Amino acid sequence: MELGIDQALAHGLRQYVEQTVEALALTGRPYCLDVAHPMNAYVALNARLPNFPDCDTALLWDERYGWAGALETDTSSQLTVLSYCGSALLPRPATVAQFAHEFLAGLVSPSTASPVFSIDDRDQLTTGLISYSLLTPVGAALP
Repeated sequence: MELGIDQALAHGLRQYVEQTVEALALTGRPYCLDVAHPMNAYVALNARLPNFPDCDTALLWDERYGWAGALETDTSSQLTVLSYCGSALLPRPATVAQFAHEFLAGLVSPSTASPVFSIDDRDQLTTGLISYSLLTPVGAALP
């Protein structure tokens, strides 16, 4: 089955987030994706921050800013970004997992200034997502 570029990017994002969830050792399907532009992902974390024991935490990914650690601050699920991973738009899943562990341990300095990526980073994002899309055929069952 041949995919168009948007389908390949969407499939690649799903594969990338699945690998990130696996690197985080999360079970079930604790994520949701929005493949409309700008593409984004939400990954629910199963831990809370020491300074915010009553708030849920999540990782957010956005094709413009990369990964961020966020806090759900109220019952309306309003998300507040506390820090950006900032290393790349599409860092390795292990790098995201390390960022998440440091974020949850309170070791990541707050940084609400979103990172700025170049057009070369955007090209690498496209190439990276397409490479993830080639790992598993569309419609194949994931572990």
